[in-house]
Amino acid sequence: MPIIRKRSLFGAFAMVFLAFCYSGIAHALELQAHQAGYQLSLVSKKSNAQIVGLSGLLTLRLERVCEGWILAQKMSQRMDVPTVGVIESISNSAVLELANGRDYRFNTRQKNGATVLDIQGSVAVDNEGKVVAQYKKPTSMTKVLSPETVFPIEHTKQLIAAALEGKKQVEHKVFDGFDGASGHFVTTLITPLGQPNVKNSRNLLAGRRWRMELAYFPLEGTMAAPVLEMSALILESGIAEQITYNYERFGIRADLKKIEVVSPPVCK
Repeated sequence: MPIIRKRSLFGAFAMVFLAFCYSGIAHALELQAHQAGYQLSLVSKKSNAQIVGLSGLLTLRLERVCEGWILAQKMSQRMDVPTVGVIESISNSAVLELANGRDYRFNTRQKNGATVLDIQGSVAVDNEGKVVAQYKKPTSMTKVLSPETVFPIEHTKQLIAAALEGKKQVEHKVFDGFDGASGHFVTTLITPLGQPNVKNSRNLLAGRRWRMELAYFPLEGTMAAPVLEMSALILESGIAEQITYNYERFGIRADLKKIEVVSPPVCK
């Protein structure tokens, strides 16, 4: 489950450490290509939260391609807000992360009620050796990223590598492209758990797993509090059994309901 953040009620997985300094484990680690279906639910809310109910579905597809990885996410949800009624939102996103770790493309469409937002762009190293994000939509703009920046799939690989090495806390600069920022400083607490209880004929849910608690801080500005906190139960294959997004006034949980293998490509 490569982690792309879920912001404003969209986004997060369609949520990578110490760039260019991968450990031997991270460099060799191979994620399991898969498609997973999750059910969304409201799991907590404060007394001042306007939302009273939430339901939805999330589909996440991690696919190996010859030049790298594609991570695609589709999410639909219904929020019950008494002051305005039911709000329906749909989001579709996809990223292509090349194996060289420096080239990255991102594209998403978010529809929240009557509001539609398209975000599209790419990251590459320019002639001066700078890591540059070029946005095409919603407006054209350029962001120079930290040379330590990593992307969602590599972030996930390095989180698992850190867990396998027995580390309890790690920090990274991560860029996914879905909010116009230059990336986020992400701190992660890692807690080892027992073997998963769920059985699967293809053994997709076997192996070691950990609870990972992530806090996202903006790289730009002086905000001391995280813009998002989330936690996930992660298998060493990269599959997430459960993900919880903790917002200021409420929390949303995604529970794994369906999982299947995505076949690898035939590359020349």
